Amino acid sequence: HMAFLEELTHDDHTTLCAQPAPHGPLFSWLEAQFHEHGPLAWAVLRESLREHECEALAVKVMTGSHAQTEGAMQELRLELRDLLNRMQIEDIEAQQKLLMLQAADDPTALERYRALEQKRRVLLGVAAKAA
Repeated sequence: HMAFLEELTHDDHTTLCAQPAPHGPLFSWLEAQFHEHGPLAWAVLRESLREHECEALAVKVMTGSHAQTEGAMQELRLELRDLLNRMQIEDIEAQQKLLMLQAADDPTALERYRALEQKRRVLLGVAAKAA
C-alpha cells in the first residue's frame, strides 16, 4: 500500500522518518523510493532492498504473521491516521516539556508552546472522533 505515502502530510513524513533505527531509516528509504519512482509494488521494492541495511526489517514486516498487506483500504487508512496522530501528540508533548524549561530564558518559548498546544488539541480532537 505504498500509495498511502501520497496521503501523508509533511508532519507525518517527518514523524516516520525521525523514528529510531531500524524503522526511521526504512521510512526514509521508502520515501526516497516513492519520490523517485512513485508507488511501487512490494515485489519491486523487495528487489531494490537486496543487500540494503533495511532489508531484514522490511521482509519481516511484509511477510510476518502480523503483516497486513491486504484489507479494507478505508480501515487501513483510519488505523494509520490514528497511529500517526498519537505519535505526533507524543512528539508535541515532549517539545512542550522542553519549551517550559526554556520559558524563563526565552521569551518566544511560551508562544511556541501555545502554537504546539493548539496543534495538539486538533490532533486530540481527531483522535477522539476516530475512537
